[in-house]
Amino acid sequence: MNTGNRIEPLDTHTLIQNEELPMNNTKNHRNIVAAILPHIVIVLAAMFITFWILDQLNPIMNFINNTISNLLLITFSITALINSIFSIAWYRRSRR
Repeated sequence: MNTGNRIEPLDTHTLIQNEELPMNNTKNHRNIVAAILPHIVIVLAAMFITFWILDQLNPIMNFINNTISNLLLITFSITALINSIFSIAWYRRSRR
């Protein structure tokens, strides 16, 4: 409870005990992954667009042809593929 200008700390232990969190629910984990993947794809795509623009403006910096960019490109490709699979599966289930 807030008394005046003093803010009391939040008791997270009590909050965790009161919440029912299904830790072993695979459907819940799939929903979390399906919700996070599009955001990862957006961030990685924005990074590569930025790298490409910077590489066009200053090719000496070599943003596209280095080890970190290659690792990010593989990560981007895998997350985009998984995201597409989840989207197709969701679309097919929603049509039933």
